Amino acid sequence: MTAEELKDFRKLAYTIRYWEEQLKEEKKKSYLKSPQLTGLPSAGGLKDPTADRALAEEKITSKIERLVQQQKQEAERIMDWIQSIEDPMIQVIMHARYIKYKSWVAVAREIGGDNTPDSVRKMHTRYLSVLSDDNK
Repeated sequence: MTAEELKDFRKLAYTIRYWEEQLKEEKKKSYLKSPQLTGLPSAGGLKDPTADRALAEEKITSKIERLVQQQKQEAERIMDWIQSIEDPMIQVIMHARYIKYKSWVAVAREIGGDNTPDSVRKMHTRYLSVLSDDNK
């Protein structure tokens, strides 16, 4: 597992949240807005705003479903990797950071002791650095 893969995994969670917010915004739009009727014939094609909104919602929902499925697959792979780590402290750090999506402050709190967010982040970075050196 590389630092880049782990970073991409966290980005995936943010991407999912972004699209969930977009879906909420799309659903807030009113389906009941009446078209302006002037009594005059109009040129051009017919428009169906309700169908357009439903289609937009469906596209976003499908995107979210694909991303969530990708996230589940990656989470399984990361959990397998975390379980293979011999150092229990590093296991806890990686699990809290990548499976529970915790901030460095929250990870340090979870570990307890005299651990600070910086010390926990440095342990994380050192471990990944040694790992990448071993793979060269």
